[in-house]
Order: sequence, then structure tokens, then C-alpha cells
Amino acid sequence: MTAANTGYAYLVQGDMLARLGRWSEAIASYQESIQLDPESGVTFYQLGHALQAVGRRQEAQAAWQEAQRLDPSFSIPGS
Repeated sequence: MTAANTGYAYLVQGDMLARLGRWSEAIASYQESIQLDPESGVTFYQLGHALQAVGRRQEAQAAWQEAQRLDPSFSIPGS
């Protein structure tokens, strides 16, 4: 497996897209990352922020809850 095909690579790509405000593309990258590494709490956390940015609040909450389940050190924004 090359670095370009890892969950981490898609996480980094999603972060870069999010910084550019390209939320739909960031969401797609985070989702691809989760497909490759479904145990990454940080990816679910970042996905939550991207979903929140496009107004998908319920999905954002679900992503943050999953992040916290995977890594209890994450707090759910707004709670």
C-alpha cells in the first residue's frame, strides 16, 4: 500500500481542502479516509467540523460522537 492510498493521506487532503473552504470535497476525503481507517477518531472529528460548516448539524453531531467513542479525549463541540 502506498502512502497515497492510506486513510492518513485522505485525512491530510481533507484538512487542506477544509482550510480552503472546499467543504464538499473535504467531506468526501474524510469519508474516504474513514473507509480505509474506520478507527480514526481524528478523522471523525474533522468530518464533524466539515459537516457543521455546510449546515449538516445532525450528521456533525454523529461524527463527533463517534470520534469521542473511539477516543474519549475528544470533546463534542457545543456540549
